[in-house]
Amino acid sequence: MIEKIKQELIQYLSPSLCEIHDFSHKHNGHGSYVKKDSHLHIFLQADIFKNKSQLQQHRLVYEILNPFFAQGLHAVELETSYRPDSV
Repeated sequence: MIEKIKQELIQYLSPSLCEIHDFSHKHNGHGSYVKKDSHLHIFLQADIFKNKSQLQQHRLVYEILNPFFAQGLHAVELETSYRPDSV
């Protein structure tokens, strides 16, 4: 699922940086633990975020991620920025 998510993010946002880390294993044994790729940390740096608030940036990303929640994605830690030094 991570590769599909990355492809979608790249297609719609054209980020200069797109890193996705799976931290699902940290939830093993918890009620929210579903499977691999269910808990992700996503770092994005993209020109499309210029002059947008963090809330606006995150809304853009969540619009893209929304279909993946029906496929087992459970939680996302999201970091977005326009400038590389702010990630």
